[in-house]
Amino acid sequence: MEEILYDIRRVTSGVLLKKNSCPLLIKDFFDDKEYKASVLYAGNKRPYYEVDKSEEIVGPDLFEKYKNDPLHSPWLRTKSLQVVKTDTKISVKLRGYYLGRESGVPYFKKSTSYHSFTYNFKRNQFFICTINNQHKKRNFQKTLRCISPYHFFGNLSAHVQDSFRVYETNWDDPERVLKLFLEGISDDIVNEVDLLEYVVKKQGFKLPNNFDVFAERIRDYGCRIPTKIYGKKYGFKYIDTVMGINILSGDKLRRVLHKVSNFNLNLYYEMATFFSDKFMLSRPDEDLINIFNSYILHSGLLKPEDVNLTKQEKINMFNIIMEKIKHRDADMYDIADHLRFKVKLSKYEKVKWKSKTVNEFIDEHHQWSLSVDSYTKGLVKRRYNKEFINEITKSIIVGDDTYYPVLLTNTDEYNMESSLQMNCVRTYSMQAHSVIVSLRKNSPNSDERLTIELGVKPGEYFDLKRVQTKARRNTPPGVEWESALFVLDMMITTVNQKKLFTLHEMDVEYKMGLPRHAKAKFKDFGYYSTVCWDDEDVDEETGTVIAPVIDEDIPQGVMDYLLQPFDATNYANDDDDLPL
Repeated sequence: MEEILYDIRRVTSGVLLKKNSCPLLIKDFFDDKEYKASVLYAGNKRPYYEVDKSEEIVGPDLFEKYKNDPLHSPWLRTKSLQVVKTDTKISVKLRGYYLGRESGVPYFKKSTSYHSFTYNFKRNQFFICTINNQHKKRNFQKTLRCISPYHFFGNLSAHVQDSFRVYETNWDDPERVLKLFLEGISDDIVNEVDLLEYVVKKQGFKLPNNFDVFAERIRDYGCRIPTKIYGKKYGFKYIDTVMGINILSGDKLRRVLHKVSNFNLNLYYEMATFFSDKFMLSRPDEDLINIFNSYILHSGLLKPEDVNLTKQEKINMFNIIMEKIKHRDADMYDIADHLRFKVKLSKYEKVKWKSKTVNEFIDEHHQWSLSVDSYTKGLVKRRYNKEFINEITKSIIVGDDTYYPVLLTNTDEYNMESSLQMNCVRTYSMQAHSVIVSLRKNSPNSDERLTIELGVKPGEYFDLKRVQTKARRNTPPGVEWESALFVLDMMITTVNQKKLFTLHEMDVEYKMGLPRHAKAKFKDFGYYSTVCWDDEDVDEETGTVIAPVIDEDIPQGVMDYLLQPFDATNYANDDDDLPL
C-alpha cells in the first residue's frame, strides 16, 4: 500500500518579449559584428527578432496570454516533489516539465525529467533512477543504479536543495523533506551519520565508537569504502575492513584508528611512501593520531630515491612536519619545495637538511632559495632613478596608522616577500615590465603588508599603473587598506605627471660565470607594445619574452663561463690541469 508523506507541485510561466517590429532576414546581419552572436543563436532558417530591452517577465497567466502570439517567446514550467512510502521501500520523487517556443517558430518544444531516490527495506540498498524525456516513445534516456550508502544522502540532499532554490520562498523547507525520508526508514535516524550507522549495522558490521569519523570523512580522501562483500572477508569488523581494503596493517594502526577524529589517509600514504612503512610504525601512537587528524593538503613530495636523505635528515624533516601539524599549518608545499631545492643544489655543492624546527626551517629554506637562484637565475639587483625612489617610498599616514611603501630591488627582497606572503612574486624579479612595491603597515619591517605590482605602460613617457594588489596567499586586500591604496594611487599619478620614472636597469651575478647587465627597453609592434630587457627578444605573434639562454639545462652564467675562449699560453707545463 502506497502512502504519500509529502506532495508539492508548483507551476510557473513567463515570456521573453520581442520588439514589435518586422522580422529581418538573417543575412542582413552577417556583416554586423554586433549581431553575430545573436545570428548564431537564432539560426539561419528563420527570421530574427530583436529582444526588447525589458527583462523577462514571470507571472501565472503569461503563457496563456502569449502562447498564440508568434512574435514573443512564452514558456511554462512545472515542478513536483513527493515522498512516497510502501511496504518495501521509501522514495523521494522529483518531476520536471517544460514547454516553450522561440519567436518566429510555429511549434513548441517540450522536455520532461524524472529523478527518484529510493531505499529498499528488504535489500538494505539505495537506488537512483533518472529518466529524461519520458514523454517520448523513443529517444528517451533511462538509468537505474545501486549507489553506495556513503554517497546516497549527499546526492539526495543536493537534488532536493536545488529543486527548492528554483522557485524561491514559495517552497517549504527542504529539511522537512529530508527529515520525512529519514524518519520513514527509522524513527531513530535524524541525520546522515545515523542513516549510515543504521544501514552498515544491518549489513552485519561491528562498528567502532568513532564510526562518525569514517561516516563523514572516508569519502573525502579518496579511500576505498567498506562494503558487505569486503566485510565477509574481514569478519565484519569495520576497522579491520577499512584497513584491509586500504592496504593498512598492524596492531598499532588498528589501535590508532580507534582513536582518530579525522581520517586523512592521503597524508599518511604520502608520508609512508617517503619515510617507509617501517619508519612510520616506529613512531609513537600520538604522532600517527596527529597525522590522521590533520587537515594538511596533499603536497606532492618527491620520491625518496630522488632525494637521498640521510637517516638524521629524515628525522629532521619528520619533526618539522609534526610541528606544522601541531600548529595546524594548511599545507606542506614548502616541504616539497625544500626537497626540490636540495636536489638542484646537490648538482653544484653538498647540502644537508640541518633544520630541526619550523623557525630554523624557514631560515634554511630562504638560504637554499637564494642559493638555487644564484646558480640557475643569478642574484638580481634592479636599479631605479633616485627621483622615482624618493617619491614612491614616501610614508602614508591614515588616521593613527602609518604605511610604508617599500620598493623591492634585489633577489633577497623578492624571495623574502614571496616567502612571507606565500605568493609567486619571486618569479617577478627579472620581469622588465613589472615594478613591485610592498606596502607595509606601521613599520617598514611589518608582516602586515600588501604585495603590489606596478605595470610599466609604454608610450611617449613611461607611465606606471597598479595592476595587482594582493594580501597573503594572493587573497584580495581588506577594506581597511582602501585609504592607504588611494593615497598610493595619487603618488603614482604624481610620478606619471612629473615624469619621474625612467626605464630601469638590472645586474645579475652568478656563482659560476660572467655577470649580466641589462637595460629595460621599449618594444613596439604597432598593434601592441611591451617593455623587455635589451638583451632579450620578444615573439611578435605571442608577445612571449625570449630570454638569452643557450641551453635550458645549464644556467646562463655557467654557459657564459664554458664559452670563454681558452688561451693555452696561460699554462706553461703540459702536466697542468686544463679547464674543461
